[in-house]
Amino acid sequence: MLFMVFLLISAGLHWLSLNTTLTLQLIASAAVISAALRRLHPTVAHFKENTKILWRANRGYGWYVYLGILSNVATGYLATFMISYFLDNSKVGFFSTCNRVDDASG
Repeated sequence: MLFMVFLLISAGLHWLSLNTTLTLQLIASAAVISAALRRLHPTVAHFKENTKILWRANRGYGWYVYLGILSNVATGYLATFMISYFLDNSKVGFFSTCNRVDDASG
């Protein structure tokens, strides 16, 4: 949201360029990250103990999570290829747009 505000202001002032857009994205990201860090107050207490717990859990569930993510991505690409094969490429565009809108809405 902050990036969009910066982008609209720079577009209104006719300062919009690739470098301006990338700089505004970097500034907006830094502002959001610093606000989150200030609000959450993360600590690194008990780092070694937590690292051991994470490694143990990752050894137990890591492969299954990896396979789940891989199959999720592969299914998305497979759906795109199947639409292109059985229908036409304009349908792939509509499908991709709907997927992006759905991903953006949460």
